This record gives sequence, structure tokens and C-alpha cells, in this order.
Amino acid sequence: MAFYSHERLPRRPLESSYGPEVPDLVAEVVWPSDRWPKVLAKVAEYLAAGVTVVVVLDDPPPIARVFHADGSTPELRSDEELTLPGILPGFSVPVRRFFE
Repeated sequence: MAFYSHERLPRRPLESSYGPEVPDLVAEVVWPSDRWPKVLAKVAEYLAAGVTVVVVLDDPPPIARVFHADGSTPELRSDEELTLPGILPGFSVPVRRFFE
């Protein structure tokens, strides 16, 4: 999943594929067949390209790892709230909701 703010996405008709713009937020789901070195390499690619935040959802246990461009990487458990005030002011969701 990718989110583009109005600041990053030019005002024009939407295309059917991704354009050259870099999203503000990317979310990835870790599958049982995924390996962490590959997931972390993908996160590093997104951040190097200019993505501000990458959220990686992993289960079990249900955890959201939030990788920020500034290098901080909080880990949120299922009973904690995911908020993204710099990207989506007012957005708040319990991590467990992603796994229901």
C-alpha cells in the first residue's frame, strides 16, 4: 500500500500505474515465506528513494514496525495505536485492526 499526499502528487488525472512521484507512506505485510534481510533491504530502498515512513506489519505476534526517514524505528504491539501525525494528522488505529 502506498499513500501520496497532495503535496507530492501533482494535480492531474490519475494514471493506471505508478508515476515517478515518491509516496509519503508505504505499508508492507510480511508473509511466512518472507525473510527479514530481504524485507529490510526493501525498506532501505523505499527510504533511500525518499519515502518518509514505511510500516511493516508482521505476525505472529501482531507487530507494526515503523521505519522513519530520520532513522527511528518504533515497534508497536497489537494493543498500541499507530499514528502518523506528520503524514496523516488525526489518523489513529490500533495495530490489532490490521490483523483482524
